[in-house]
Amino acid sequence: MLVHLAGQGRQEVIEFYARAGSGVRADQWQHLFLREAADRYGYVLEGRVNDCGYQSVGVPGTVAGLAEALRRHGTISWADAIQPGLAVARRGMRVTGNVRSFWVTDYGPDVAHGEQRIQWTPESRRIYTRDGELYALGETIANPDLARTYERLAAAGPEDFYRGDIAAEIAADFVASGGSIRAEDLAGYRPRVTEPVAGSYRGRRLVVPGPPAGGMTLLQMLNYLEGFDLAAAGWPSVEGVVRRVEAMGWAMAEREEHLADPLFTAVPVEDLTAKEYAAAARGAHDSPTTTQVCVVDAAAGRCR
Repeated sequence: MLVHLAGQGRQEVIEFYARAGSGVRADQWQHLFLREAADRYGYVLEGRVNDCGYQSVGVPGTVAGLAEALRRHGTISWADAIQPGLAVARRGMRVTGNVRSFWVTDYGPDVAHGEQRIQWTPESRRIYTRDGELYALGETIANPDLARTYERLAAAGPEDFYRGDIAAEIAADFVASGGSIRAEDLAGYRPRVTEPVAGSYRGRRLVVPGPPAGGMTLLQMLNYLEGFDLAAAGWPSVEGVVRRVEAMGWAMAEREEHLADPLFTAVPVEDLTAKEYAAAARGAHDSPTTTQVCVVDAAAGRCR
């Protein structure tokens, strides 16, 4: 969460990423590896254990993060802040066009189908389907268990999710179901407050969340584009599209090579977001003349 404090003229980032549970091992999935996903955002494993089910879940940070944001900057109580969500949970979730589309759209072989995903575990199947049948557009899916969880959180506070009765139930369920989350993982979870990464684009100051978020990648794209007269190219235009694609392709390649969690490895953010770094990338092009490479081996026969 990137927070702009106008009265103080400053910004801050509240980080509440999911973290790996203590049951995780570095080599636990090596024997299950099939291939890198086509979208290059992950890997396809046998049984999709990294994508669906108990093994795919990290220690959740949303409750702690939102509570920290409310504590630092909110003007209402925790119980009052939960009431709108509690009301939605009580009346149930309406199956909208977007929800139904997620269930029935085929996103390819590297992604679990939505209809499979929502009933991967017995509990999710019980909640989100009618004995395995999808709810129809416009119907309402009741979730009284979620409403009761909100009620408990409103009464006991966010600590209950990490160090109270809710935490104990979460930990017991994950142990019984082969997940990696333990009671000590929940008890030890804390959000972090950090400084954002600052940059600029054509004289406008920008602030973005730093690694492991994607703000650094956004700044790199803009730094790359700043070297071209996009206004003169117009929009839509071939040159405008080419420059944007170049910027995104370069920045995403940089992301794959450098983006990481600074809690575990050093990320040279200042160097990577420098204007000079992007300028050097803009100049790294092939010769404008044609390059032709001919390779002939012994099986090719006589060249004519």
